Amino acid sequence: MSLGKLVSSLLDDSKKFLFLAKDAARRGENELTNSYCRAVFFCAWSALEGWINYIAYSFAENDSSLTEYEVSFLKEKKIEVDDNGTVKITNQNEYRRTLTKLVFILRRFGKEFDLKKSLPGLWAELKRIEKIRHTIVHPRTREEEAHLSLGEAEKCYKLVVKIVDLLKKKSLWLKFYTACLIF
Repeated sequence: MSLGKLVSSLLDDSKKFLFLAKDAARRGENELTNSYCRAVFFCAWSALEGWINYIAYSFAENDSSLTEYEVSFLKEKKIEVDDNGTVKITNQNEYRRTLTKLVFILRRFGKEFDLKKSLPGLWAELKRIEKIRHTIVHPRTREEEAHLSLGEAEKCYKLVVKIVDLLKKKSLWLKFYTACLIF
């Protein structure tokens, strides 16, 4: 299965889980509703993260206009400064936040599109959804266990679809397809 098909499948799964969550909520099955809402988040965010990581890595491998530091950032390679003040790129991986990569990709490959300034409402919602996702995936205490609303799950799904569409609209794709010939 190609990544594009996997992303589409994950978004389809997210949509199906959202439907199931709504159905469970209508029947008053709160625990099942919460389980389906978590599944919406897992599938939608996985689709977004996978797509962004794939775009980042593909540009890093195929775009010769990138600096070595941009390639390092996109491939999540650690940049260090040694005791002599020399900057070097290591083979060690260093996690980069999904939204940081998204902002960079849109600015670098999307005709300098600034998501934070151009669509501040969308950016604020994306940050809010990311925070909810983090409480699900990385709970710090038992009390922090996430109980999600249908509205939050629906917002997550719709927001991820908007971001995927935004990436397509920012003319990344012509350059991306010609550089990588994905699909």
